[in-house]
Amino acid sequence: MQSDANQVPSVACLLYLAADELVPRGMSGTMLKATKIPCRPVWVQPIQLSATIAAATFLSLRDSGGLKLHLQDVTSKDATYKMPPGRFRTHPR
Repeated sequence: MQSDANQVPSVACLLYLAADELVPRGMSGTMLKATKIPCRPVWVQPIQLSATIAAATFLSLRDSGGLKLHLQDVTSKDATYKMPPGRFRTHPR
């Protein structure tokens, strides 16, 4: 696969390369794992890195017109389940 020198790297790629500036260093407390940053002897928390890259990718796709995001307030039909305040359903019904 050839790369074009005129192409700009994706937002996800740039965030991954600069992750040590954006994401807490060290291991994740829940997974006891860490992600190594390329070209540096630095390890960062993988959950925060994944969340940061995913959010930036969604925003980049939205801004380029490749993706449309809509927030919708949904009430649960199950009377026994109470959704915590401020939480939104993230899957379709």
